[in-house]
Amino acid sequence: MFDKLVILLLLFVGLVYLSNTRSMKVVTLQMISSGEKKVDDIDKESKTIQSQIRWLTNGMVALCFVLLLVGVVTLSDFGRLLFQ
Repeated sequence: MFDKLVILLLLFVGLVYLSNTRSMKVVTLQMISSGEKKVDDIDKESKTIQSQIRWLTNGMVALCFVLLLVGVVTLSDFGRLLFQ
């Protein structure tokens, strides 16, 4: 029971990390688009950052599904323990 709660906590920390990293990439892309950040090749850099944003988003969605699955299993175990 408690090992699943620790796993949920670690997965949540991973989700927060991915979310913060994605937000920083979005801000970097906006800075490149507005001209605040100087880069050598704007098109190449923005395509790279957009690809990273896409991968981070896919990772967040996959992690949410895993969190949901582990959460449901943990809640069902807790319900069994509570109502025995």
